[in-house]
Amino acid sequence: MHDWVEKILHLQEKDVRICQLQQQVDAVPQQIEESKAEKSEAEQAHAEAKQKVQDCQKRIKNLEIETEEAQKKKRDLQAKSQMIKSNEEYKAAMDEIRQATEQISRLEDQELELWEELEQLQKEEKEKAEELEAAENRTQQKIADLEKRAENSKQEIDRLEQERQEALEGIPADTLRKYDRLRKSHLHKGHGRVVVPVRNQSCGSCHMSVHPQAVLDAQKGELVTCQDCGVVLYVED
Repeated sequence: MHDWVEKILHLQEKDVRICQLQQQVDAVPQQIEESKAEKSEAEQAHAEAKQKVQDCQKRIKNLEIETEEAQKKKRDLQAKSQMIKSNEEYKAAMDEIRQATEQISRLEDQELELWEELEQLQKEEKEKAEELEAAENRTQQKIADLEKRAENSKQEIDRLEQERQEALEGIPADTLRKYDRLRKSHLHKGHGRVVVPVRNQSCGSCHMSVHPQAVLDAQKGELVTCQDCGVVLYVED
C-alpha cells in the first residue's frame, strides 16, 4: 500500500471517530430534554391524581354541609310537630319528617361511597407520588451521566484533534484538499469514509463497477476517484 494511502487512512480513522464523538456531544441537549419530558409526564400524572383527591374531598365537604342542613330541617320539623293540634296538619308534618329522614339517609349513603372513593384516590395519588420521585431520581442520574459523557467526549475530541494535526504530515496537498472537500460535501456530511478500497473491481462505498484503467491507476498510487459516488479509491495489498 502506498505511503500516502496509509497516511490518509490513518487520518480518516481519526476524523470518523471525531465525528462520532461530536455527534454524541450534539445529541446530549435533546437527550436531556427527553429525560426531562419523562419527569414532566410523571409530574402531570401526580398533579392529576392529587386534584382528584382534592375534588373528592370537596364533594364530601359539600355533602356534609347538605346533610347537616337536612338534619337541622328535620329537628325543626320535629319541634314544630309537638305543637300541632290538628290531625291533618300532624300527618302532613310526619310526611315531611319522613322525607327529611329519607334525604338524610341518601346523603349519608353518598357520603360513605365518596369516602370509599377517596380512599382509593389517595392510594393512587401515593403511587403517583412514588412514581414521580423515581422519575426525578432517574432524570437527575441520566442528566448527570449525559453531561459526563459529553465532557469525556469533548476531551477525547481535543486529544484526537491534536493527533489529527500530526497525521496531516506527509499527505500531498492536492490529496488532502480532495479529501477535505469530500468530507465536507453534502453527500458524505463528514461522517462516512471517503477513502475506500476497490474490491472485486467495485467501489467499496457505492459498490458500482470501477473501470479497469482506474484500478490500474490506483495500483500505481495515483489519486483515483469513483466515477459514480466520487470517493477516493485505493487498492489493498
